[in-house]
Amino acid sequence: MNVRTLRLSAFGTCLLAIGAVALKTTGDSGYAPPPPPPNGYGGVIQSCGPDNYIYCHGESWDSSITYQSTSTFPIAMVFNAGSFETCCDYVQIYDGLDNFAPLIGQYTGPLTGLFFVSTNPDNALFAVWHTDGSISCQSGSYQQLDWTVSCLDCTAPQADFSVVADCPNNIFYVVVNVTTLGTDPSVDITNTGGAPVVVASAPGTYSIGPFVANSEVEVTLENELNPLCNVRSGLVTNDPPCPVISCGPNTYDYCYENLDTYTRVYQGTSTFPMRIQFNSGGIYQFDGDLLTIYDGLSDQSPVLYSGTGVNGDLTGLFWTSTNPDFAITLKMVSTQFTACSDGNALPWNYTVACLDCNPPAGTAGPAITDCAGQNFTVPVTVTDLGTDPQIEIANNVGAPPTVVTAPGTYTAGPFTLGNPVTLTLVNDANSLCNVGLGTFLNTFCPINITCGAPAIEQTHCYQDIESSVWLYQNTGTESLAIL
Repeated sequence: MNVRTLRLSAFGTCLLAIGAVALKTTGDSGYAPPPPPPNGYGGVIQSCGPDNYIYCHGESWDSSITYQSTSTFPIAMVFNAGSFETCCDYVQIYDGLDNFAPLIGQYTGPLTGLFFVSTNPDNALFAVWHTDGSISCQSGSYQQLDWTVSCLDCTAPQADFSVVADCPNNIFYVVVNVTTLGTDPSVDITNTGGAPVVVASAPGTYSIGPFVANSEVEVTLENELNPLCNVRSGLVTNDPPCPVISCGPNTYDYCYENLDTYTRVYQGTSTFPMRIQFNSGGIYQFDGDLLTIYDGLSDQSPVLYSGTGVNGDLTGLFWTSTNPDFAITLKMVSTQFTACSDGNALPWNYTVACLDCNPPAGTAGPAITDCAGQNFTVPVTVTDLGTDPQIEIANNVGAPPTVVTAPGTYTAGPFTLGNPVTLTLVNDANSLCNVGLGTFLNTFCPINITCGAPAIEQTHCYQDIESSVWLYQNTGTESLAIL
């Protein structure tokens, strides 16, 4: 069993993970609360709410608004969703009627779960909004803002959230230890994972679930009288993730997103080490995205690799476990920009398997050109077949492979002139024991020129990312000219 505990108190900090669900869109006074103005001072909104606001912010937005309670209760504000560009956009919250009041804080990036409550005698909060002229919600780069303002005429429950994993059954539970119910005598414990709602009518321990292992869920204690007194766990999952137990080989595809944390644990069913190998894919290498491979069952294990591949390319990279658990952990962490999901990195395709084989060994090249036959071949010297009694020298252009049953020198090809060819020693039993020999291209066959004969005239329209070579050779002794 793996257990993780999260402690959430009701009013300890303005970053309390309290949020609203099932929100009203009009206040108790019956009016529809306006969104903040596009620019400029928005005056004072007096209401006990709860009032819900949704606004898709644009570029160069500067606005301010005062929220004031119409009762003796303090005013509270919670962000249900939304995000800002971290470098330049922000919201400032002041504990009072204007910006001469004490500054509670300035916030940017993801805003979900931020909670503020007034402590001043005016029962007011003052919000200042600012965005620069680059990207925003209206440009499609950030989630729209969603926040609720209400008089805090209630006391939130208090609870601990623990995650208990049952990896053999591929499930986990969220255990909620309710210490106080607050002002609601009966609290509904809901979740986003499809498990039944549990009603808490007294302090105690409640088990919520089951949920599918390695999925993310949020558990919420709901105050039916005022959603600002809800308490939620935030997104939780079993951590460390339950391992995928298999000797494979299994192949996976993944395209990482912005602000992503992708963790997978793979464990073998034999005494052979585990190997993970990237067949294709990449990472944007200039913005802080990072791939880390750990030698064990979690991201607390020793690091085998940390980086962004070869100039952002992961193709062909592989790592092998050395730990007694025969396990390997992959973790990808990305920033809020330049992900695979928005086209800045190539999608991943990788294979994981028990390394129950020894790879073959050999060398290849250089290519041998047959100008008369308009083709080329590549000599391959195989020094060891590994654990496969029959391997193949395969190619990526559809030519028949060369079968190898004993060490020696073999010929791969023939291949068409001018086309690059990638050669691989293939282990038929386990692709992780394949060995790449490299990519080969013929040398250039000359175009013969006979002086006195009509001049050769050629045209060529070059393509993107092209490298073309022409070799002209005189059959006599005169000098050649090109115009």
